[in-house]
Amino acid sequence: MTRTSAAVAALACLTALTGCAAGEGYLDDDCRPSGSAVVRAVGPGGAWTVRTAATEDPPSIGGGYVLVRHSCGWTALDLADGAVVREGDGYAVGIASGFVFTRNEVDNSVIGEPVVEGGTVDGYRRMIVGSNAAILAQAVDDRLYVVDGGGGGPATVTQHVGPAVRGWDAVLPVVRQPTLTTVGTTLVVTSADGSVYGLDTSTGRVRWRALAPTLEGTVILRVRALDDQVVLTTWESAGVDGPGKVVVLDAVTGERLERVAAPDPWEPQLAASADGWQVTVRSEPAPMVMEE
Repeated sequence: MTRTSAAVAALACLTALTGCAAGEGYLDDDCRPSGSAVVRAVGPGGAWTVRTAATEDPPSIGGGYVLVRHSCGWTALDLADGAVVREGDGYAVGIASGFVFTRNEVDNSVIGEPVVEGGTVDGYRRMIVGSNAAILAQAVDDRLYVVDGGGGGPATVTQHVGPAVRGWDAVLPVVRQPTLTTVGTTLVVTSADGSVYGLDTSTGRVRWRALAPTLEGTVILRVRALDDQVVLTTWESAGVDGPGKVVVLDAVTGERLERVAAPDPWEPQLAASADGWQVTVRSEPAPMVMEE
């Protein structure tokens, strides 16, 4: 059963074949990529390698597709063989439920269009999630999540399952500069104030709240899954030399464990894994052309 919070000011416009008006993302038509990226994938179906425009963002996996963001837009690849399924402009926030989602810079809405161009998902050819206070929209584990409010105060996390199904709302007391990661059946939400929340991905119930080990100054947090556990790496502020502090938590209970884990590197790895697949991206600068 969907729980609707009064703190959420959101409008979902689910466009069927008849359509409804929506704004479009903006991108300079003269955009030129600054280089290329090598995308490699290894999984149950074998391995493949393709090239896309250069990127500084990690790839995303959802619904059997790989999303690569780059300076000129995005490229959607088939997870099974690396074939290019669709390319587009605008900033893509993720890929989930058969849609590629981008942010509309005009009204801050999130627009989803079928990964397969010209296709439909459950009879819908567009999914629009509007919000005047969204601070984050991200697709994680084949679900779209929108975080409204925050800025040091309460925030609402909303899960969108598909074009006609809204999952749940969860209100968190403090959220600032959030990140989202799934570990098993737990959605891990971090906040720059040092708060870390574990939400049940099925219901949105807050399972636990923990505090990062570093609370002085600006807290930089990075989360990764290790089996059914949460590995949390923190730094006191940007540009700190040396490894961060590491805490390992049980994903279901939030209990701090004695397990030792290596810290995440300061520079995030351009990699993603899902459905038994491991996808990595390595960008290469464009060759310099010497003019005579």
